[in-house]
Amino acid sequence: MTLFAEVILSLPLDKNFLYIIPDSQKDLVRVGSRVLVPFKERERTGIVIKLKQRGIPKGLKLKEIHAVLDKTPLLSTDFLSFTKKLSAYYYSSWGELLQASLPPSFVPKTRTTLSLTDKGQKALDEETLSDRERDVLLFLRKHPYSDIYLKRKLKMTSLSSVLSQLESKEFIHVKKEVKTESLERKRPLRLEPTQLEIDFSLDEDSYQAANRIVTRWDGKTFLSYFLFGPSEKREAVYFYLIKRALTLRKKVLYLVPEIAATHSLVEKFQKRFGEHAALLHSRMSIRTREEEWSKIRSGRVDIVVGPRSAVLSPAEDLGLVIVDEEQDESYLQRENPSYAPLRAS
Repeated sequence: MTLFAEVILSLPLDKNFLYIIPDSQKDLVRVGSRVLVPFKERERTGIVIKLKQRGIPKGLKLKEIHAVLDKTPLLSTDFLSFTKKLSAYYYSSWGELLQASLPPSFVPKTRTTLSLTDKGQKALDEETLSDRERDVLLFLRKHPYSDIYLKRKLKMTSLSSVLSQLESKEFIHVKKEVKTESLERKRPLRLEPTQLEIDFSLDEDSYQAANRIVTRWDGKTFLSYFLFGPSEKREAVYFYLIKRALTLRKKVLYLVPEIAATHSLVEKFQKRFGEHAALLHSRMSIRTREEEWSKIRSGRVDIVVGPRSAVLSPAEDLGLVIVDEEQDESYLQRENPSYAPLRAS
């Protein structure tokens, strides 16, 4: 029996694609792993969403997975299930949503280098080449070049098909290199000494509101509440509930409408709980965003703070989700992939 993988690609399509898993990669491919697959005339990165074992249907020609990019699955089955429901709810592409959830540095860079073979050199002395084939081989006789550079210099229509023909004739050698970010690269958490603050901001009214939630909160049942009041009182209730979530050994997702508000929140978490909160938003440097994402994925932090994009963080075992100023339009993303934190009903 042949082993297959259903793969979702970052395309504006409501469709999965089936690929054959080569025998050499059967022990590497897992649900949630990134794979490099052929798609039309190029390679694309996809996420494995299902594994199947069956015979190849008659008349169906399937391509093989070219490479597995992760030693361990990058995305959990729970996260895949969540994003699938989110894409259906907002009529958005699942593949594009998954792509948006990953740091930009996790998109692998593929470099293809083309060089002339001895057989190709001999072919230049013969009259069997087409004009376009000869132009390509003459150019490669000077030096090996990347396919991107070749396209820019030759400006030839259907260059990909010409290169495919030359490769099949063994006139050129095609070398592909895939550069991926390694999740093994981690900086140790460095928490600067902080003077902890005792929180006296919870007055009687705020305590009653918080206690109403806590008395029904067992850490297992989903409950939704709307909290109305000045920002200072809301925040006091939030911090009371966060303390409760951490006591239950649950993670916390704290969403705010504006990126500017996230940094001050992280400082407050460190002062009041002595816990390290991860900050996640699109204006971070590529390196910093990768490190924060990796800390969340590994479970090394308990609190995730950010704007709407933080809803796609890989936080597991959430016990509390706070959407402050939920009515703010900043939570809505109209461009693809469209999404927002799901509203309570």
